[in-house]
Amino acid sequence: MEAWRARRRRLQLQQILLLVIRCLIPVVLGLALAQPLLSGTNLFKNSGNVIHLIIDNSMASSLEDSAGETPLDRHQAKALEIIKSANPGDEIGVIPLSGVDQRQLIPVQRDHSAVVAAIKRMTSTRGPADIPRVLEDVSRRISGDSTHSHRVVLLTDFREGSGRIDEPLPSGLLNMEHIQLEYSSPATDPIEQVRVTDVTPLRRIALREGGVESLASQCLVYLERDGEQLPGTTTTLKAISSSGQTTTKQISWKPGVREAVVDLLLPLEISSGDVSSIRIEAGNSIAAQQHHTLIEMQDVLRVVILDREKLGRDALPVELDAANWLERALKPSEELPIEIRRVDPVSMVRGDFLDVDAVILLRPDLLENEGWHSVADFRENGGLVMVIPPGDRTVHGWTDAMIREMDIDWTFAKETTLLDPHEGLVVSEADDSVLGIIGVELPGLLEPVDVQKILEVSPGIEAVTSLRTDSGQPLLITESKPGKGTLLFLATSPRLDWTSLPANPLMVPLVQESLRGGLHIGRSQQNMVVGVPIHEHVHELQTGELRHSDGTSVLISDPQSSLDRPGTWMLSGDDGSGSDRIIANVDSSAGDMDYQQAEAVDAWLADTGQWQVMTETASTDGPGYNLVWLLLGILAGLLLIESLLSRLFNPHSSGMKLQTGLVGSAP
Repeated sequence: MEAWRARRRRLQLQQILLLVIRCLIPVVLGLALAQPLLSGTNLFKNSGNVIHLIIDNSMASSLEDSAGETPLDRHQAKALEIIKSANPGDEIGVIPLSGVDQRQLIPVQRDHSAVVAAIKRMTSTRGPADIPRVLEDVSRRISGDSTHSHRVVLLTDFREGSGRIDEPLPSGLLNMEHIQLEYSSPATDPIEQVRVTDVTPLRRIALREGGVESLASQCLVYLERDGEQLPGTTTTLKAISSSGQTTTKQISWKPGVREAVVDLLLPLEISSGDVSSIRIEAGNSIAAQQHHTLIEMQDVLRVVILDREKLGRDALPVELDAANWLERALKPSEELPIEIRRVDPVSMVRGDFLDVDAVILLRPDLLENEGWHSVADFRENGGLVMVIPPGDRTVHGWTDAMIREMDIDWTFAKETTLLDPHEGLVVSEADDSVLGIIGVELPGLLEPVDVQKILEVSPGIEAVTSLRTDSGQPLLITESKPGKGTLLFLATSPRLDWTSLPANPLMVPLVQESLRGGLHIGRSQQNMVVGVPIHEHVHELQTGELRHSDGTSVLISDPQSSLDRPGTWMLSGDDGSGSDRIIANVDSSAGDMDYQQAEAVDAWLADTGQWQVMTETASTDGPGYNLVWLLLGILAGLLLIESLLSRLFNPHSSGMKLQTGLVGSAP
C-alpha cells in the first residue's frame, strides 16, 4: 500500500509536468509565428529595428559604366532590397553622403513606401562626400535612443573621392551596444579619367581694342589623371565660351605621368558684355573634369594721377618730374588704350574716381582725411591704388593717415633714407608678385638700375614684396584681397635724383605690370566650392542672395546654405541690386575615381566600431526575426523533452518496472 501511494504521487507529478510542457508547446509556437507581426506593434518596448541607410550620392557616384549604370544606381538597388526584407515595424531613414541637396535626407519613419519613393528620386550631386560628418550625425541619433536596436548600412564604392582612408575617422564613434554596422564591398575596378584641378588666367582683364594680347587670353590649366596603369595617351582640352566659341589643345601624356600644367588660349568674346564666361573641360563624364572662370572685358584702362600741375616758372625739370615719367611709362605709344588724367589732390572729389581703374598718388602728403577716405573706398571697390613718396619731401608725416585709412599693418620711417653707396635691385621670391609674368626677364632689366633715396617700410604679413634693394629693403610692395582691390607701394620716387629707374628699360614693364598685375589680383573673383557651406568660405558676404545664371538662388544668411552647381553666381544685395560676380567650382578631389584596397578600408572603418562587409543577400536579422529563431529553438527543446518524458513516464513501462522490483525483493 505504501508503494502504491508513492507511485500515485509520482504519477501525478509526472502528469502535471507533461501537461505544463504540452501547454507550453502551442504557446511558444504561436509566439514564434506571430512575432514578426508583434514586432510591428507597440506591445513591446523594444519591438522594432531602426535602419539607417547611408547612400553615396556624391560626385563620385555619378560616373556611368559601359552599361550606363552609375554607382548610385547600384546603391539605390541595394537599399531597396534591404527595405523589402525589413520587418513591417522597422523604422528606416536615409542619409545622403553629400549634403548639397538636403531634400534627399529622409527622416527615420515607418512608412516604407515613402522611403522607397524618396530613394528612387535620389540623384547624384556635384558636391563631395563627407563620411566623417555623416557617421557623427548617425552616432548622435543612436546615442539618444537606447530603446531600439540599430542597423547602420553604408553604401558606397569607397573611391578616393568618397573618402580618403589616410584621413582617420573619430575613434569609437559607433562602438555601442545594440548596433549592427555593415558596409558595401569597396570597388576594385580601375577607372581612367583626367580631372581639371585648377585654372589660373594670366590676366583677368582684357582690352577689346588693341589690348587683347596673348597674355590677356591665356590661362594655365592644372590637370590630374586617375587610373592604375597610367598609359601614354592623348587628352583633348577645350575652352568654351558662353556663346559656344571654342578653342582646343591636344595634351600628350607620357606613361606613368599623373599631373600636368598646360597653357590654353581662351576664346574671348570681344563683342560681348563686360564679362566673358568660359568653361574649360577635359571631358564631360563628371563635373570634376570641368572648371569655370571669368575674364573682364574693357575698352580702355583709365588712370588718375594725383599730383599738382606745375606750369610756367613752377614747372619741374624733366628729370625731376615724376608724373611725366609715369605718363610716358603708362602710355609708351598712342595706340595703347590707356587714358591718363591728372587731378590736384587738394581739389579732388569722389566724382574724380568714377569709371577709373587705377589711382596713382604722387603727392599723398597733400591728401586730407576726406581724400584718404575716398581713396580707401575706391580700393575697396576693386580699384588699384599706387602710392609713391613725394620726391621733394624728406619728412613723411602722411604715412599715419595711409596706415589708418588703408587698414594695413605696416611701419614707415619718418624721413627719407639716403643710400650711400647707391644700391641695386634684386627680385624677391614671392609667389603672388605683380611682376610674375616678366619674372624671367627681370634679372637682366634690374642690372643697370640703382637707388639713391628710399622711404624705408616694414610691410605686414599679408603684404607681398616683389623687389628689394641689395641690402634687403622692400622697394615694391603689394597687399590685396580678392575682389577688394590692390594697394601698391613704390618706396622710391621715379625721379632721377632718387633712382635711375626712369632712364632705364625697366621703367615701362615695371609700371605696366604693376598696373595690370595689380588689377588682376584686385579684380580676382571670389571663388567658392560647390557643396561647402557659404559661411565656411573666407569672404565678406553677410547678407543678400547669390543667383545663378539659370535662375537658382541661395540666401547667404542661411547657415546651412551652399551652392549646388558650378558656374557664375551674381551677388545681389537686400534691395535686389547686383554687384559682385562669384565663381563656383566643384572640389576636384571629390571626383577622384582611384579605388582603395578592401583591407585598408576595413581597418579605416574599424576605428569607429565593429563593421562587417555586406553579403550579396540582404540581411533579415532584426529584433523580430531574432526572437523567432529563439522561440523556435525553445520549441524544439520542449518537443524533445516532451518526447523523452512521455516515454519515461509511460504508465505501462512504470508498472513493469515496479512489478520487476517487487518480485526481485521477495524473500
